[in-house]
Amino acid sequence: MTRESWQGADLADIVSDTVRPHAGGENRFRIEGPGIRLSPNAALAISMALHELGTNAVKYGALSTDHGHVVLVWHIEGADADRRLVLHWEESGGPPVAEPKRKGFGSRLIERALAAELGGDVRVEYAPSGLVCTIVAPLPAGQEVVGGRGDGTGSEAGSDPGG
Repeated sequence: MTRESWQGADLADIVSDTVRPHAGGENRFRIEGPGIRLSPNAALAISMALHELGTNAVKYGALSTDHGHVVLVWHIEGADADRRLVLHWEESGGPPVAEPKRKGFGSRLIERALAAELGGDVRVEYAPSGLVCTIVAPLPAGQEVVGGRGDGTGSEAGSDPGG
């Protein structure tokens, strides 16, 4: 967002910048989705959530093993005033996952604060094959679909996740 003078950011850029520290030099991420220009508040909230998901994946999830990986895809549902961003994070290849008995700050940040900030819904599933997080948020008129790296063609995040 600092490149954009706090005018918001493209979701593909946010994803690239956020997963880069967790990519580990290998193709650990599959990333796909259209370019979507987000407001500064939405960009910051999603960036924080993705950072937390990445950190947890490295510590406890798919990225804590040599063979784990993360699929991170997003798309737009609906039209006009009913447009929604659907962002899906899915881990696999890591250790078995179970819902924690006590949720820490990061989990609460993702599940409650993000939903409140975006005015949407956040679902976190502790599937045995890996953590799954789905974020559904309305896309106000100021959050436009744009071209760019996240044009739906997909990319592999590794040593150069942004292309």
